[in-house]
Amino acid sequence: AIHSQQQQQQQQQLHRGNDSTGEAKSLLSESFSSTPTNQAVTHEHYDWTMGLDHTIWSHSTDSLLVRYATERAVSKVKDKKMTSLHPSDLFDEEEGATGDCDSSPSPSKEEVLLLSKQASTYELSVRSQSQSLLPALTPSSAAQSPLWGGDVGEQGGDEAVGGGKKLSDFSRAGLRARFCVIRALNEVTRHALPLVDLTRYEDQHDTAHALALSKGRLAQNLKEDLFRRSLELTRDHSEVPEVTANRGTLTADKRKADKTVFHQLFKCLGDLSKHSLRAVDKRGSGRQSWVMTFEGEGGSDYGGLFRDSVREVCCELQCCPSSLRLLVPCPNQRMGLGANQDRWVPNPALRSRKHMRMFRFLGSLMGASVRTGSAMELDLASFVWKSLVGENCTIGDLEAVDEQFGQEIAMLRTASASSEQWNALGTTWRIRGVSGRRVSLRAGPGDSAAPVAYQEREGYIAAYIAYRLGECAVPIAAIREGFFEVVPKLVLPLLTWRELESRVCGNAMIDTQALRSITEHNLPGKEKHPLAVKFWSVVEGFTNDDRAALLAFAWGRRRLPPGNKGGMHLKLEILHGRGDEALPEAHTCFFAIDIPNYSTEEVLRQKLLYAIHNCRCIDNDFVARGVALHHGEEALLEER
Repeated sequence: AIHSQQQQQQQQQLHRGNDSTGEAKSLLSESFSSTPTNQAVTHEHYDWTMGLDHTIWSHSTDSLLVRYATERAVSKVKDKKMTSLHPSDLFDEEEGATGDCDSSPSPSKEEVLLLSKQASTYELSVRSQSQSLLPALTPSSAAQSPLWGGDVGEQGGDEAVGGGKKLSDFSRAGLRARFCVIRALNEVTRHALPLVDLTRYEDQHDTAHALALSKGRLAQNLKEDLFRRSLELTRDHSEVPEVTANRGTLTADKRKADKTVFHQLFKCLGDLSKHSLRAVDKRGSGRQSWVMTFEGEGGSDYGGLFRDSVREVCCELQCCPSSLRLLVPCPNQRMGLGANQDRWVPNPALRSRKHMRMFRFLGSLMGASVRTGSAMELDLASFVWKSLVGENCTIGDLEAVDEQFGQEIAMLRTASASSEQWNALGTTWRIRGVSGRRVSLRAGPGDSAAPVAYQEREGYIAAYIAYRLGECAVPIAAIREGFFEVVPKLVLPLLTWRELESRVCGNAMIDTQALRSITEHNLPGKEKHPLAVKFWSVVEGFTNDDRAALLAFAWGRRRLPPGNKGGMHLKLEILHGRGDEALPEAHTCFFAIDIPNYSTEEVLRQKLLYAIHNCRCIDNDFVARGVALHHGEEALLEER
């Protein structure tokens, strides 16, 4: 428990100088203790601040509370232009929650205010959080946040929140009080974090281990400074390599493996002893890890071609059929069952040395995307991200992308009640893996097609689950190795799997208001110009896939980086001298789009949709590099 007297002692000790390192670590360790160090502030029954590992407030509930509060904070500051928020601003009466999940009476308003004052040194800094925590939401969407009703579990792979409880089950006063405790923890952690050796996070007796276990309770802006500095200190200041590739005229799903952009990049950059992807070059509208040239296509790389190559790689990895086969569709996608049918998993069947090098290179590309802010459109299963950050995977993670597996396990457990039911199943030692291929659970000699005896049922179920949990461990380990060759491993203990996914992949959902907020209208009258009005009316009616295609057309990538890191701005301009027959033009290096002043909104919609979904290659503004164009290719480019 953290109270005002204890906080004052901590502040005095932390400000006495560097000789207080041991004391600061001790205080931080006490903050994680589930045993209260002081009595409750006012009433004997009031135990809202008694330790972080409270029976009511599990880590998953606290993590959800932090995510929800952050989402609300971003919404509030956009709606009311506020610069700091108190718990009463985040959990107000409009939520309508009067839950009674907690076993003790809700704290009074006075008690919440007292806690708020005790934690006042850690006011929620919205100015920084809104740029680095979660995707910004509009006020209306934040008020209806699915986080309020429980854990979103985008991939369904999270543990039950607080034993199945939802935030709406708790009283508002209780949420405010608990949030004050978490704020106080963040304040202590902010001072003590520089004194903790995070490389010792695997030692269960070290403070770093306690920090790693409670990383979901820590605000992301608390980790942001450490993350940013670690990237800067480990940056390679040598020149970035130059890469030339030919993507030809075939789509990603029809290219041979050695003709893919991924394989061509792998040949040029796969040996990191020669080319370090820790080097970053800032040019044009962003940062890049290599300078890209596409044979047969005009254009100089000021960021646009680099981002285009990253997008091509993601398309090649996640297309079906794929000649690379590094990633395979998850079972739900393959069988058309359940949720998360857009997810992919590493192919466990690829075990050769070359394939391990390719997985390692994929991890390096993911690390480069973090350094440059160029989001990779990788829709990986939750258990992949959890494995990368060292979190334990659960059956729930597998069920999220393989509904049939969950049904099989449930059926096996039901049938294990009697030998008759078990024998009726006809279960054998051959099982179906994540990629769909059949494998044997029998390591030694024996017929894998033989039925599993009733006496072996418990061992069989345990072996089945263990195999599926570790099935992709080898390729994931290679991806992880490559990732940490580019991004320092020091940041690993404090990142949750969602935070890592966000840093690598950006935001899959593109909010129109968020896109509009980063747009520069280089038009007379700015966004009130008739062209701008028609443009945003059209974009509002787009699907998320259309908006992603618009980003790819104008910028060379399909996702916005989290918090718009890098300060990118879409530039909207009029394409003069063109009529309704002309198509929009894009300058991906500078995140700019030129649109003719179309006569109607419908014409703009048709032309824009055609351009964003059909114009893939760089236009032939000047003599193409590397190869001569054939007559048909010239005609295609001229038509565009």
